[in-house]
Amino acid sequence: MKAQLSLEFLYAAGAAMLIAAVLIIGAGRQFSDLKQDSKTFLVKDLAANIRSELFIASEAEEGYTRELKLPHNLSGEDYSITTIGSTIIFTSDDVEYPVKAPLTQGSLAKGRNTLRKSGGLIYVSQ
Repeated sequence: MKAQLSLEFLYAAGAAMLIAAVLIIGAGRQFSDLKQDSKTFLVKDLAANIRSELFIASEAEEGYTRELKLPHNLSGEDYSITTIGSTIIFTSDDVEYPVKAPLTQGSLAKGRNTLRKSGGLIYVSQ
């Protein structure tokens, strides 16, 4: 009788450990997905803000000048900005987000950037 009770206890303990392991793995995946979603949101938000600033500059009067500060990182994550024609590509680890923006002379960089409209063109300088 005691042997059977011990065996049943071991089965129950093993089942409880298996269920706990499955829950821990599931929670880890949820956390990973949440972190990825957060990173994607930060990249898209930065891209939308910069795109908006460039469109405002393109519609502004001649002589428009605005200082634009780009963060050096996004919540501790490094990112890069690449401009190809009128497409600006924001990249952070495995997130790549391209946006169409008005054509600019010069390129955006982390830190302080100055937007200036002159002769119908938008100039970007650091």
